[in-house]
Amino acid sequence: MPMGARPLSNDQVEEIRTWIANGASWPAGFELGRAKDDWWSLRPLSRPDPPKTDSPWVRTPIDRFILAKLAEKRLTPSAEADRATLIRRLTYGLHGLPPAWDEIQAFL
Repeated sequence: MPMGARPLSNDQVEEIRTWIANGASWPAGFELGRAKDDWWSLRPLSRPDPPKTDSPWVRTPIDRFILAKLAEKRLTPSAEADRATLIRRLTYGLHGLPPAWDEIQAFL
């Protein structure tokens, strides 16, 4: 329920349960929005060829796409992060908390 709105009554909840049990069909004339055939999630998967580059920064094919986009915007890759920064980013990303001292030491 939206914040601040009154909860559904028991009768309303029961009406929804009955509607679902009966197949949850929409009323006549009601139509849900339809996605167009060119919608990105409906396109077949494809494997595009990575852009050509001979930069030593590239380690994987994905890096080629990143480097091409950076070049398009006249940017350069940032310097590689040290291991202490990597463990901090990882644990904040996974847990939302900084790493414990012993985790840092084990990673370093």
